[in-house]
Amino acid sequence: MSLPAWLLERLQAAGGRVPFSTYMGWVLHDPEHGAYGAGRLRIGPAGDFATAPSLGPDFAALLLPQLAEWLETLAAEPDARLALVEAGPGEGSLAADLAAGLAAGWPALAARTDLLLVEPNPGMAARQRRRLADCPLPCRWA
Repeated sequence: MSLPAWLLERLQAAGGRVPFSTYMGWVLHDPEHGAYGAGRLRIGPAGDFATAPSLGPDFAALLLPQLAEWLETLAAEPDARLALVEAGPGEGSLAADLAAGLAAGWPALAARTDLLLVEPNPGMAARQRRRLADCPLPCRWA
């Protein structure tokens, strides 16, 4: 199998060898050629691959009671803000389902909770922002 010209050029410019993390950064996050960066990769049953959160809300429903218990334990100070952090949130499905479930089942807790998505790729972050446009929790990205 031959390498795409853009990848071959980068490897040659780097002396022919790069760490695996650099290679993965290029092929996943490059804004023009990367699987995520270029927006070509699709997550879900009809996509390139599926994850538990991309199959529907059941995964979030299973996590919610335990998550709420943990957040309530952390909420010792009455005015303290809480953060629900998801690293590599894909399309944002799990974050959206957890936020909706928290708001519906534990509204006082949801009122104190922010959603933080850790996403290195601007293209994926844009997709997540669209998915979470009506999220009941304040959202931010890192």
